[in-house]
Amino acid sequence: MEERQATPTLQEFPQLQRLAMFSPANHSLIADYLAHLRARHYAPSVQEGTLRALKSFASLMPQTRQAPLYANLTQTTPTDIDSWIEASFRNHLAPSTVATRLRVVQGFFGFLRDQGSIGQSPIRYPRHHILVPQDLPRPMAEDEVVTFFRVIDVLRDRTMFLLMLRCGLRVGEVSGLPWSAIDLAQGTVRIDNSKGHVDRVVYLAPDVAKALRQWQRLYVTAAHYVFPSRLTRKGGVAPQRPTNPQPDDPLPQTGRHSKGLFAPFLAAYVCHTAAQCRCLAGGGQRADGAPLPRHDPPLHATL
Repeated sequence: MEERQATPTLQEFPQLQRLAMFSPANHSLIADYLAHLRARHYAPSVQEGTLRALKSFASLMPQTRQAPLYANLTQTTPTDIDSWIEASFRNHLAPSTVATRLRVVQGFFGFLRDQGSIGQSPIRYPRHHILVPQDLPRPMAEDEVVTFFRVIDVLRDRTMFLLMLRCGLRVGEVSGLPWSAIDLAQGTVRIDNSKGHVDRVVYLAPDVAKALRQWQRLYVTAAHYVFPSRLTRKGGVAPQRPTNPQPDDPLPQTGRHSKGLFAPFLAAYVCHTAAQCRCLAGGGQRADGAPLPRHDPPLHATL
């Protein structure tokens, strides 16, 4: 009898077989939520995460509460959520994993609340807030930076990273940098509307200026941006630069791993290294004229 009731739901969402411990009534609730996610064009990975989080919720529930919750998830209480969180940590799950699964289950119970199946979600904040450690990017050692630049054989990529390392530009500032902001004669770069809505002017180190001049000579036509993308905003493909001997992949490219040798080092790490080591070669100034501190570049090796 139970198989006959569950068949329509399982036919539409066969992945519910992984939650065999739940009753047909619970399957119906979960199927409604999965259909809601699908109607809103959520990625399949979101549905997969929902099933994984609910399975964790069921398997880590105290034995005394398994029977009533397996029969009806609408009977879940805040105490059940407490027990689930405690059991997750006892099973050595990372705080980030627990927080992610809690957020996914909160979406499910929020859906049940909106549908009128429950009065309010059993997940209560700040009671069930999970503190997740924030891992900040660490600065790269000098020898790591030198080795990193040795494997960058594309002029565009090298120029990008040099702007981040020597001038302290952020990833977004590099990708949206126009040629009009660069004064090669004065050796300066003006950054408009930077973080905190502050304009600033930074000085170009000699190796950055050299790389920019080389990169500029590769263009046969004028371009607004220093590093234009092949993909236009309307989905078209921008004209190619026949004089550029290197492959021209769509931006953003600053996060790629050079030849697979530096998987831990993304562009954010290079930016953090620039900020941490204070690599501004000649100091700089804000756009209003206020000076920025002068720093000596810590890297003496030729990059």
